[in-house]
Amino acid sequence: MRTFFTALVVLLVCLAGTRAPAAELSVWALQADMRAAIGAPDTSLPPGSIAYNRLNGTLLIACGGSKASILEWQRGSSTGTVLVPHDNWGTQGPPSPLSCTFVPARWSYMVGDGGEDNVILEVQPGVAGQTPTVYLTCLPPTFPAGGLPVDNTYGYYKNQWTGLDQTVNRFALDGSGTESVYVPYTAFQALFSSGPSRQFVIDSAGDIIVSARTSSAYKANRGLYRWDEAAEELVPIVRLAEITAHTGASSMIVYGLTIDALDNMYFFDIYAAAILKITPDGRVSTLLTTVEIRDFMGDPEMAVWVDNLAVANNLLVFTTGTVSGHVLAMRLPLDVETATIPGSDYEVDGPTYTYEIGKFEITNAQYCMFLNDAEAAQQADPNDPRCTNMWIDSFNGDVYMTDVTVYPPGSEWYDRTLYKTSDIPDSKIKYDIIAPPGNRFYVLDGFDHHPVGTVTWFGAAKFCNWLTIDQGLDASQICYHEGSSKHDWYATTASDWQNQGLLDDERLDLVRNYRGFRLPMDGVNYDNGGPGVAHSWNMDANPYNEWYKAAAFDPQAPDTVRSGPGENEEAQPDHWLYGFGADVLGDADANFSASGDPFAETTPVGWYNGVNQLTDGTPTNDTRNRYGLYDMCGNMSEWINDTALQHPWSSTFRGTRGGRWVNADPAWLTNSVRNITTARYYAENSVGFRVARSTGFGDFEGDGDVDYTDYAFLASALTGPVDTVAPGMGLEACDFDGNQHVDLRDFGAFQAVFGQAP
Repeated sequence: MRTFFTALVVLLVCLAGTRAPAAELSVWALQADMRAAIGAPDTSLPPGSIAYNRLNGTLLIACGGSKASILEWQRGSSTGTVLVPHDNWGTQGPPSPLSCTFVPARWSYMVGDGGEDNVILEVQPGVAGQTPTVYLTCLPPTFPAGGLPVDNTYGYYKNQWTGLDQTVNRFALDGSGTESVYVPYTAFQALFSSGPSRQFVIDSAGDIIVSARTSSAYKANRGLYRWDEAAEELVPIVRLAEITAHTGASSMIVYGLTIDALDNMYFFDIYAAAILKITPDGRVSTLLTTVEIRDFMGDPEMAVWVDNLAVANNLLVFTTGTVSGHVLAMRLPLDVETATIPGSDYEVDGPTYTYEIGKFEITNAQYCMFLNDAEAAQQADPNDPRCTNMWIDSFNGDVYMTDVTVYPPGSEWYDRTLYKTSDIPDSKIKYDIIAPPGNRFYVLDGFDHHPVGTVTWFGAAKFCNWLTIDQGLDASQICYHEGSSKHDWYATTASDWQNQGLLDDERLDLVRNYRGFRLPMDGVNYDNGGPGVAHSWNMDANPYNEWYKAAAFDPQAPDTVRSGPGENEEAQPDHWLYGFGADVLGDADANFSASGDPFAETTPVGWYNGVNQLTDGTPTNDTRNRYGLYDMCGNMSEWINDTALQHPWSSTFRGTRGGRWVNADPAWLTNSVRNITTARYYAENSVGFRVARSTGFGDFEGDGDVDYTDYAFLASALTGPVDTVAPGMGLEACDFDGNQHVDLRDFGAFQAVFGQAP
């Protein structure tokens, strides 16, 4: 039988890999419309720089050319507001807008005029036909060629004079006119570079990120660098070799650098003819090619040179070049980094299928992106699955399943809350009714990368459904049923959620047939602590304990039973007591009460990384566990998929796993502690979540591809139509149809996915 199956491997070779979903592009402004707006239909009008105003949802377009003007433009509009026409610049030389930015603290735009005057201008949003004021006169030889990112106190620009002796200068936003050199020329000299390319950005930590443009002799130093102010040096993020290894191009040059709220960087590489994405740790991917832009515009000969980019919530806005001169937008799927838990990584009695789980807890920035996208989607199509069963209180931004104004005051929120912003002072996402839909939710300064709290179980489930659609999966892959009542929200495969939760065959259906995002399963529908007990210790593996396996399982852990700090708690063989691969908890290991970190409540996700320090100067430990997961112990307690049905509990209660920042007792931070929490309205700032998803049949080793290694694993499990699969070694993962045999039907299912990403 096995020889027969092995011979069939030749049938697998012809199967091709999957293709990533096509980019979702849209028009922000067409060149012909911009020309018409300023009354100069025949003039050259390249967009010289762009900036997004999140408070009114418009884009500033500073156009160069013979009729240089400054426009304010709504997405997809055919007309815009001409804030500064060509004749109203108010400066001596011809205008040359090389950079611009929006400054929320001043409610104004700043535009770097690189013409003869070398000034930075201040422009008021929404005021048509104005003459801008000179905000800063840059003394010779300063030449404000680009940049203009701002933080709460300063703005920054590139000082360029005939291409030599370039620096990054800093100026005060208080209007005092004070400025100084921030990144000196000597820092670029160390890289054999004359200075940064035109654009540069500020990340969430307030650090300047610049690109170095070196000569051909030293082009290996080309790349993105972070300025370390304390060390007074440029630290590399990604260099030429990493970029060209991905693109296959001979070299690279950065144009139009921008950054999103998650610190992902984007730029156009003229050698690769594509917009590239760089993650904060330097991983490179191709986001959009010039071929795709031309296909979208229906013009295969269109010149494409992306010189300017900006991030508008979940859109990447970019100019197409000096000749075509359009402004387009691309939807950015939310970046959620996951780790793979292979089915072949066998935990006795544990899951034998491969699944993914978030490396980090979902952050405020990620959840805020979801809320804004959902509210914007409601304006276009209320039936869009990205926004169904969400009602946003236009007064305070609280999010419910349905319009709660029809319910008695004081009771409307009780069973229908998704997310609270108003009456919970610790919520880090707030709501601005003045801003347009799609821009109203915002994260308080400094909390973008902290885990989201004040979210109910239902709000976490809705995020999972939204993320499924956001990642390009079909709506049929959504894992949660929705509705206007707490009784309407349950796992898609459940037949009687209220009374029995998920049965094992329903869990099997979920992991085998649904690829959408969901909360990690716990594998139990009950709390074994007894009636009235708010927590218990669940430390026995079961076939669906996804969170527990990801947090605790490790064949390198002791093979003995050890006592834990909780009453009657034990660490089982091959399992750690704490979620960072240890049986002992110290201050440098996790965020718990009085652990000594410099934050009052939560820490940024992954903060205990071996680099950051406690307030007394003690270095943190790198607390990634064997699967690369952070914060499985401390920071936030995390919603899991399952109900808690033991009397007097009911399906209105859910389990949470992992300790939280408010806990002082180490017993509450172990892998095995399971808290019982009210799902229907419970929204506090110490409960958050991370996501999980099933990867699909065939990727037994969990490397993201169904390949010959997976085939070898399947071949070792082939037992024919009679023999029953014996538990152990993860071979149950090969029994796709669940008939307790690994046979021809399972082989056929494997053949269908061979050579693909699952």
